[in-house]
Amino acid sequence: VMRAQLEALMGPSSDAVQAKFSDPSVCRFYLCGFCPHELFSNTKADMGACPKIHNVPLREKYEEENKKTPLGYDEEFMDYLQQLVDENDRKVSKARQRLDVENAGMDPESLKRLQEVHLLMVEIGIKLANAEQLGMEGKVNDSMQLMTEVEALKVKRADLEAPLKVGMTATSASNQKLRVCEICSAYLSIFDNDRRLADHFGGKLHMGYLKIRDRLKQLREAVRARRDERSKSREGDRVREGDRPREGDRIREGDRSREGDRPREGGRDDRDRDRERERDRDRDRDRDRDRDRDRDRYRRRSRSRSPRRHRSRSRSPRRH
Repeated sequence: VMRAQLEALMGPSSDAVQAKFSDPSVCRFYLCGFCPHELFSNTKADMGACPKIHNVPLREKYEEENKKTPLGYDEEFMDYLQQLVDENDRKVSKARQRLDVENAGMDPESLKRLQEVHLLMVEIGIKLANAEQLGMEGKVNDSMQLMTEVEALKVKRADLEAPLKVGMTATSASNQKLRVCEICSAYLSIFDNDRRLADHFGGKLHMGYLKIRDRLKQLREAVRARRDERSKSREGDRVREGDRPREGDRIREGDRSREGDRPREGGRDDRDRDRERERDRDRDRDRDRDRDRDRDRYRRRSRSRSPRRHRSRSRSPRRH
């Protein structure tokens, strides 16, 4: 906030003027809406100053480009906010376990009454903080309407608190009647006065975590919608790709189509093909018979010549 005010008075720094919103030196969380470092200054959750550039013109440029093509910065922002919420929820869980141990000796009726008082406190505190904010904005009538509602809630709260205060000192009340805020994990006493409640529910810690939780919910819905849209688009592409015939399918389909277009005259083509196949078989049989006869003649000639050669060889030595 202070940095934005200084930039408004003195102009952006030279680094911001020369930077692009995509540079690593620029805070992406700031581009997406707000930087968590700015939420908790001077509180117990103070993160210190953000080391990166916060610049309004860069944010405007990012928003312009992100509308054309989603850049994914919001998903990174969502993951970081989820980490902050998870860490805070762990603190809430530990605090609740501690309070359950401390209140273990209370009877069920008192525990129920204690929870009802706590819920009324939350409602009163939120309305008080909102009434103060409306008064600062000059909306006096709206602020007075909320204060009227607060007074009615305070009467209910007093009726519920009365039995809890019986026989309790201020010390025991402060030690045993604590509740934990589900938003920011801070402790509240059911006996806190209006000023304390207004300071808590309108304070930086509570409002910071409330802003984080609200923004996280918005980001989840936006990211889920975008992912669903991408999934539907991919599914549509797969369906269209599946309906498109492949090259081989088109060739086979064309062949079948051409065959179906050929005229048939009373089955004459089939009979002609049958006769042609029969003639081919006859020629094959004739060739087989010719080969068999040639083979037999060759064998007979071979047997007739073989003995004479043997006798001539046997007589030759006798001549010498």
